[in-house]
Amino acid sequence: MAHEITLAEANKKAYQAEVILMMLSRQVEDMAPCEIEVAINMAKDLSSCVAAWLGEETAMRGEQQ
Repeated sequence: MAHEITLAEANKKAYQAEVILMMLSRQVEDMAPCEIEVAINMAKDLSSCVAAWLGEETAMRGEQQ
């Protein structure tokens, strides 16, 4: 399932999650609770896709986790 994305897409999603989390770490005091929740959910969705892709890639290569 996760291999429906490419390595480049996984890289882009990981970078987007990193940017969201960096923004949260710097601006959380100025954000409304609903904005924080949206940002956290976006980062979670992006990173879970990348984690699934990496897990499948590891399994396909037969590497230990």
